[in-house]
Amino acid sequence: MHSSLWDRLPAELQWLVLDAAGPLTLFLAGRLDAKGDAVKRAVWADALRLDWEGHLACLPAVDLHAEQAMCVCSQRMYWRLKALGVAHSGVLVHAAARNRIHSELAALDPESRAEVAAASGCVPLLADLVAAGVAVEPWLGFRAAAFGQAVVVEWLARHLPASADMTGVMDAAVASGQAAVVERLHELRGCSCSSWAAAEAVQRRHTAAVALVVRLGLCDDIGQIARVAACVPGSTASLDALARAGHTHQLAMHADRAALGGPANLAWFATHLGGCFSTQALTAAAWAGKLASVEWLLRNIDGVDWDIAAAAAAADRSAVRAQTVELLHKHAASRRAQAGSRQ
Repeated sequence: MHSSLWDRLPAELQWLVLDAAGPLTLFLAGRLDAKGDAVKRAVWADALRLDWEGHLACLPAVDLHAEQAMCVCSQRMYWRLKALGVAHSGVLVHAAARNRIHSELAALDPESRAEVAAASGCVPLLADLVAAGVAVEPWLGFRAAAFGQAVVVEWLARHLPASADMTGVMDAAVASGQAAVVERLHELRGCSCSSWAAAEAVQRRHTAAVALVVRLGLCDDIGQIARVAACVPGSTASLDALARAGHTHQLAMHADRAALGGPANLAWFATHLGGCFSTQALTAAAWAGKLASVEWLLRNIDGVDWDIAAAAAAADRSAVRAQTVELLHKHAASRRAQAGSRQ
């Protein structure tokens, strides 16, 4: 929109437009702080997905990844992007596969072309390559699952023999947070996932995928998921999923590890499991330099006889040792003063 026309809009209408705008519109309107690479790539992805007619060179400078190349939705945009030189050939092949520009894939061997086709969500190209002699193998689904290409994963699940092990595909989907792929693959093949994949999903805060893993019982090692969820900052959604599925016993076993996750995790355990902390919680927080957790425990949990000496000794390893030790000693002095006043 021309700047003069934009300026004539009432402020309320401008904000309504901006609220519904994507990264590209916000960037062009000067309303987006495009300093981080993730934000810059989001602007590019929006432009490529919309087959934007504007000057690509005016978009923020950043190296594009395969995820952005897969947003290219026309052969014309592919050639524009290639001419600009903002993505190397290993990334551009994904755009070529999605738009079936076979001449750009000719340098790849058939197996590599099949892998690119699978990762790019291009089932017709994958089917052509299989018809030409490329074997259908589970490894073709690894990157497809990681990129959320549910249609490819479904195609593989239907074409692989029943004896084929697709656990690796499920692991890739879970670890990458591709909840739709996780659900569909479970429906089609009844696949489970490894504990490392579930733990990775928790660490990356892929809460929808974690919730599916827990609800569908895709991982036998619930204790590992609870252990990781307790100590990952901001993982309360994963903790909620575990609690809803009735895994409070496993969570309680790892309550002290919540000190490593920060006040929000500690508050979750205090609210949902009544605290259930031991003296190790304070010691762990002091050892890890989690000053906010130390403060929270001392301020909110009264039913534990904290081992201040052990916590202070553990703080020697911490980068915030002085502040932690001072806080612990102040708390101990306050408790002694309170005990003296009662006498």
